[in-house]
Amino acid sequence: MTTSPERGVRSAAIPLLRIVLAVQALRLLLSVVGGVAASVQHPPGDDFGAGPLESGSQRLMEFAGAGGELGAVFMLIAVVLLWATAGRANSTAWPVNYAATSWLLVLTGLSSVLLAAGYLWSVADTTWFPVGQTVRVVGFALVSAFAMGGALFVVRGMDTMRSAPDRGTADVEDEAGAAVFAVDRRTGGVLAWPSMSDAVAKAPLYGVEDDEYEWFLDDGVVLAASAAGQDVTLVATPEARPDDLVRHLKEHAARRGLTIDDEEADEPLAYVDPITRDNYLEHWPHWMRPIGRFFR
Repeated sequence: MTTSPERGVRSAAIPLLRIVLAVQALRLLLSVVGGVAASVQHPPGDDFGAGPLESGSQRLMEFAGAGGELGAVFMLIAVVLLWATAGRANSTAWPVNYAATSWLLVLTGLSSVLLAAGYLWSVADTTWFPVGQTVRVVGFALVSAFAMGGALFVVRGMDTMRSAPDRGTADVEDEAGAAVFAVDRRTGGVLAWPSMSDAVAKAPLYGVEDDEYEWFLDDGVVLAASAAGQDVTLVATPEARPDDLVRHLKEHAARRGLTIDDEEADEPLAYVDPITRDNYLEHWPHWMRPIGRFFR
């Protein structure tokens, strides 16, 4: 089956988003390192005294260097790319992208405020400074801070709209414990959701369109999945294959190294939380997974 242009755009947006976020995160880190270096470096010789090489205002601007116009542009690009990935086709990647973008917006906005403060401090330490230049540099820094605040508001709105309950419909009563599992027909990998409404809202849209998964309720009832536009529908069928479901879950848990108590190994509900947690952490680099566990 050919790949739609929209799917190609979304697939490309995820790595691009992470590149932009990584660049801005590195800029923030380098700014902090530069600020620390400026605070501990001292002029050579004894004639200059024991003070640091740069003044307090200069050191503050070193710390806040990533909050300038370039940093704000990077983060606005990141917000656009995040919007491009907001479809359910990449639902498992969304929490990581959303958390990283939100935190970097906050840190970049804070850097912009500190940058404006550093400029004002520098002006206050001088006997004369061009007013026009002061307005420009301080104003630009504050505009960047306001832009980051507005972008954070937009990003939070994306997350709210994305998790709205009317994004899809389910023809099965959403009872407590009615977990849903999707088994990849090719790899045997399993996705899990704790309820029908959650599955309908976060199902991989293009995976549904391409019939990449077998769908089950936790009691083994087979679901028929279909997609119309951005809406996913899951419908119970007369077929029930509980043994196949348990087999798929055990095989997936063994491949992924998931720990399931022996007495619950035949109970599909015992796999829901380990699978959802594992699928979430899979999108974090190995060295960042402790941070991912904190955000989840």
